[in-house]
Amino acid sequence: IKDAGLAPHDIDGIIPPPGPFATAEHFAANLGIEDLRYSVTVHMGGASALTSLQSAALAVSCGVAKHVLVPFGWKGYTSARVRSLGSGNGDGISSALAALMTTINEYYLPYGASVPVQWYAWLATRHKEMYHTPDEATGAIAVASRKHAHLNEKAYMRGRPLTMDDYLNSRWVAKPFRLLDCCLETDAAGAVVISAAERARDGKQIPVYISGIAEGHPYPADDIPARPDPFVIGLSFATPNALRMAEVDLKDVDFLEVYDCFTYVVLLQLEALGFCKRGEVGDFVKGGRLELGGELPLNTHGGLH
Repeated sequence: IKDAGLAPHDIDGIIPPPGPFATAEHFAANLGIEDLRYSVTVHMGGASALTSLQSAALAVSCGVAKHVLVPFGWKGYTSARVRSLGSGNGDGISSALAALMTTINEYYLPYGASVPVQWYAWLATRHKEMYHTPDEATGAIAVASRKHAHLNEKAYMRGRPLTMDDYLNSRWVAKPFRLLDCCLETDAAGAVVISAAERARDGKQIPVYISGIAEGHPYPADDIPARPDPFVIGLSFATPNALRMAEVDLKDVDFLEVYDCFTYVVLLQLEALGFCKRGEVGDFVKGGRLELGGELPLNTHGGLH
């Protein structure tokens, strides 16, 4: 809020994280916000904070709120992530998460698939089997991410540069994922203030305008292996809508910031975005294309790796 040149009392909209966290009213009470005009919770799992920007933009463009706060925090390293669903009597767990946990408990756990690295490994294995995706393709993501992390003083992994040999020699976690395919569990928090363009022009910072925004929902969202096509993801639907709204083409994109919980997820998104055809991503990421100085620098802050 301070970075935006505002004071807490200027905030009249709050979109809090989903799940058993603080509500908009909790934020308002602790920040001293007396005139809260707009609040909503977006339930899209890890994508909720980003998707909330669309709802915030709608609120300010319709005049419902002037300045909407979108906060998010996560103690992924120091706090246990797995919690009991409880009885369902007001424990704060969304119905979408409850459905996902039911799927996991009844269909994944009996076969030993208990953590995300295993679930995403199914997709990566399928891609490797169908398109002969080389290990060096996911390695290119890990190497580029670590190279960019060295330029970010706030990045956690800033030791010696990561080489392809380092990546290929890292231990297996859940094939085809090695240790260096997996993101870190960290504690972090962030917040964004969305304001109408005419108000932001006179703000403390140079405004970042939303030119195009969209959300997409894979089907079924709560069961990856049950999808008719595991490579059709949310971005498959969101990308054309966001580009259309922004009136740009993929060839106009100079850099790319995408979710990278596992290296393969980046490959999956590059194809879903349309930067290359399905099965061609192994060749697409060669030659430092995703590194600074390349054609499409990826996660220039270092990403989650």
